[in-house]
Amino acid sequence: MSTSTTKELREERKSTHGNWDDGAEISEATIEIWEKAKNWQAMSRGQRASLRMIAHKVHRLLTGDPDLKDTWDDIAGYAHLGIPEAQRDK
Repeated sequence: MSTSTTKELREERKSTHGNWDDGAEISEATIEIWEKAKNWQAMSRGQRASLRMIAHKVHRLLTGDPDLKDTWDDIAGYAHLGIPEAQRDK
């Protein structure tokens, strides 16, 4: 992908995904807080990955279009991926 195409894509996505730098700051700060929680390391790698993706999607809602159904669907999907992990060996 050319530099001009990448720049055009970033500009196009700002309306739905928000500003990348602002969103990265929000999602990274959120994840840093979660990593300090007592159960973070007790969770499976898959559960932690799901939560990281949820943080990423939430930043899109907070900096981009909060009514974008696709983002809400993605959050539900990533949350759903944690269910088998939570039920394992129970």
